Amino acid sequence: MGTEFWLTATQNISDTNQNYPFDFATFTIFISAQQYALVTITNPNTSFTKTITVPAGSLVIDSIPISECYNIGSGNILNNGLKITASSEIALYASNQSWGCNDASA
Repeated sequence: MGTEFWLTATQNISDTNQNYPFDFATFTIFISAQQYALVTITNPNTSFTKTITVPAGSLVIDSIPISECYNIGSGNILNNGLKITASSEIALYASNQSWGCNDASA
């Protein structure tokens, strides 16, 4: 629970298989709030901004363009972090899915 978060996604092992390219990866966020929350998602290194309204007592599921948060390769440091801020306290869960694997964070 909180009002400010940073997120990114690491490369899924199946993305290295040429039969299942990077384009199939998805990054989904799940946001819940006890009170109404206006949630803003930004990538400070690009012009990406998305605003999501979360009604009180509800769960909102939305997707983020994978190019805004996906880090490819081991040991690479990229500018693909997402800053998430909310007008009231939220619970945030993120899922990075690709063919045959799923990474998640809470």
